[in-house]
Amino acid sequence: MFAAAGADGQSTNTNTNTNTNNNTGPVTNSNTPSITAPLATAEYWLTHFSTNTWSGTHGWIQTGAAYENQLQFADAVEVGFKVYSASTNSGLALDDQLLTAGIAGTIVSDELDVAWYYDVHDLQLLAGAGGGYDRSSERVFPGFFAEGQKKTSANTHLYLRAGMQYEGKKTPGMVILGFGGEF
Repeated sequence: MFAAAGADGQSTNTNTNTNTNNNTGPVTNSNTPSITAPLATAEYWLTHFSTNTWSGTHGWIQTGAAYENQLQFADAVEVGFKVYSASTNSGLALDDQLLTAGIAGTIVSDELDVAWYYDVHDLQLLAGAGGGYDRSSERVFPGFFAEGQKKTSANTHLYLRAGMQYEGKKTPGMVILGFGGEF
């Protein structure tokens, strides 16, 4: 069996088989998805807005996996509250992020941040700074982050958070991917 790309970029099967009328000829399969189909779906999801908005949302709780140097090192639980509205779509939020090792709930670190949020359609962007405590090194640290939350339904969202905990030396950045809900 050989696969060749057609004019539309779709893969076609060029096997020669006998059909029910005993005629031979190439059999094509137009249902084979393009290799770029998942990328097109992700691009559509990120660039198109839904009717689910952040208006009326007072806070969120979310969980995800924390990665450092492309390795998952902790589980993340985050709770945030909108504490001040400067306009209908922006203001100040308090955000607490707890990282656990996933083993019997061992706490890795806890960080309390103050962030500015901006809501546009079904997307909420946050940027902020704060401080926390790292249990493994038994040190207090300042932290910085940027976060994007994309609504998936009226009360749920996916999020991506990029941050850094500065502990007096060059520390790698941290990325958290997860999902959450609003209240």
